[in-house]
Amino acid sequence: MKSKARADRWHEEVQLVKEEMRRVLAFLEWKAVWWTEEGGRDHEKPDIADGIRAYAAKQAHINRAVARSFKMRWGSVFET
Repeated sequence: MKSKARADRWHEEVQLVKEEMRRVLAFLEWKAVWWTEEGGRDHEKPDIADGIRAYAAKQAHINRAVARSFKMRWGSVFET
């Protein structure tokens, strides 16, 4: 019985980690979209608008790059 209980807990833990990984990828994509939208907004101060757009584009790129990196490393986890 102990072995079965341990195996069940291990299986549950694996499922929880997979869900956390899925949520990380979803968050990174959401944040990249958020930055893209933020960069496209009209800003009150036009003199800094170009800088804001550039910063937002950089942040969106970073979030997508991190998500791509995680997908490459975690790819086999989601195939099973």
